[in-house]
Amino acid sequence: MNGKRTGEELVEERYCRIGEVAEATGVSRRVLRRWDEIGLVSPSRTWSGYREYGPDDLERLRRVMVYRELGFDSDRIREVLDAPVAAVMGEMEDSRVALEGKIVELQEILKTLNKLISLNQAEEGFEASDSTPVSEDCNQGAGEDDGDWSRQARTRWAGSREWLEYSERVVTMSRHDRKEAGSHLVEVESDLAEACRGGVDPRGEVAMDLAERHRGALYWYRVTPSMHCCLARMYEADGRFRHHYEELEPGLTNWLVEAIDCNARRHGLDPAKTIWR
Repeated sequence: MNGKRTGEELVEERYCRIGEVAEATGVSRRVLRRWDEIGLVSPSRTWSGYREYGPDDLERLRRVMVYRELGFDSDRIREVLDAPVAAVMGEMEDSRVALEGKIVELQEILKTLNKLISLNQAEEGFEASDSTPVSEDCNQGAGEDDGDWSRQARTRWAGSREWLEYSERVVTMSRHDRKEAGSHLVEVESDLAEACRGGVDPRGEVAMDLAERHRGALYWYRVTPSMHCCLARMYEADGRFRHHYEELEPGLTNWLVEAIDCNARRHGLDPAKTIWR
């Protein structure tokens, strides 16, 4: 089977010692002894106690190797060797169904693995920096085309630890879960805009609580309070993000940045000294 030894060359009118059988079949002496102990293949013994495999033993061994190759365990092999043909066919059908299910499962695993690898393959010449924040949302796009923004983010951040975490979540989250998480972020951003519009003090508890909710809503990777401050700097500097927040409510960018900084202080951090970690 697939170029493996089956022991067929030993099936002749003579007796073979365990070493010959092991050499011809590739089954170790230890396994052969174990099969003898459990009654799977029990050869006769010489007067001095050595195992001798006759033609019938070797034929049984060949059948054992066939079913082992098919994935049957020792107990099932013992059952099928002495079972009626109809029962053996039933066992084979059961194994086929189980194997087909496993193949489907493995294909799904391979599909997920390929997606994960593809997402993490950096563009040619790209060098990741662990000190630079990953863009917060590769699907939002801050008003740009989703596909274009995703490609830009991948080109810029592929290779970073956060991008790896992002890709792990993307490929394992269901469409429903991603939609729910996106809807939650939209809800949080709406509450931020409403608070800014209503004149809520960005340095107060209400604003800091909203900033904390915003940090938790960034589901693409784990965002620490320190990382949140780094993202806030990006909201100020990157026109795409500023445009996104200003569209929600004029002045929201600066309001949110101040709320994030105040929330960082509540966590015992100095916003001016925070780093991406």
